[in-house]
Amino acid sequence: MSLDIPERIYAQYRDKPKAVAWYNITKTIGNDLCDGLQKVRETYDIDSQSGAQLDVIGRIVGIDRSYKKEINFTGISWGATGTIESQFGRNAIQFTGSGATINKQVDDTIYRLLIKSKIETNTKDATIESILEGLSVVVGTKAIKVIDAENMSFSDEFETELHPVEIFVLNTFRP
Repeated sequence: MSLDIPERIYAQYRDKPKAVAWYNITKTIGNDLCDGLQKVRETYDIDSQSGAQLDVIGRIVGIDRSYKKEINFTGISWGATGTIESQFGRNAIQFTGSGATINKQVDDTIYRLLIKSKIETNTKDATIESILEGLSVVVGTKAIKVIDAENMSFSDEFETELHPVEIFVLNTFRP
């Protein structure tokens, strides 16, 4: 994108090549500078970047692509018989509970939402208006109702159906 700088050469110098070159220095430098700034602007556009370029933006914002999720399984019981019942009682659990940790990398779609959410969190205060703005970045709509419980907590209601990615981001990362 180059600047459209009008010709401002005095009439008496328009036919002098050195004067024309001198006057065009500003136009040339300005256009080069404008093109460079436009490339920088495009480099940090969250919606147009992917992969490693999106990782760079994430590092600047302070959010990583990886996440950990703890999953706890409860024990399962189905009609204990024989030795288990005699050792542990009638309601003995056949299998005890266990857990697992999921360590994954989010894809670009989710990562974009997380970066935008982190930017909203870093730049806003804790007013209801700011909470509405932050949630609207994740869900893409302003049809949100925030209910203040007046005990330093709140809940939210969405008037539109949420996309599964939006539900995942809200449930897993809660901006």
